[in-house]
Amino acid sequence: TAPKRHRFLTRNRLVAALSHGTVVMEAAFRSGALNTLNWAEALGRVAMAVPGPITTSGSLGCHQRIQEGRAQLVTSADEIRALVSRAGEVDPGAQYEINFAATMTQRLSRNELRVFDATPPPGQEKATAEDIARDAGFRLPLTVHLLLALEKMCVVVRHGNTWARRETE
Repeated sequence: TAPKRHRFLTRNRLVAALSHGTVVMEAAFRSGALNTLNWAEALGRVAMAVPGPITTSGSLGCHQRIQEGRAQLVTSADEIRALVSRAGEVDPGAQYEINFAATMTQRLSRNELRVFDATPPPGQEKATAEDIARDAGFRLPLTVHLLLALEKMCVVVRHGNTWARRETE
């Protein structure tokens, strides 16, 4: 059958009925894509939308559906699979932890980070624990304790009685 305008809405209904869920990438305020999303919602399928730039009219339909809670916001294939798979089968959050693992400095506590920031970077003159304590705004015993913890984490290195950040690879 030749594609005709009057058949598009029927096709949209069939597409929604044959799937576990429908993902709309871009949809204007009035569009066939939103019609497909309506059918998915009406048929009890998962309705999903990818947010787009707020400056384009082609994203308005997706944004509106997400805002109204009528479509799940998705940004990756793993998120889509998690929504249409059995509960717990796919965990996109765990994958993000693998793909975007925290750097060593992102793992530091607030106090460790203050001492790390007060410690001179490689190539600069090394600092004593007293200098680092003053720059970090901590008392000397706490600073020494944190410097030793940072040394165990291989983030800073001690040279006699001076300290510096370790070279990164």
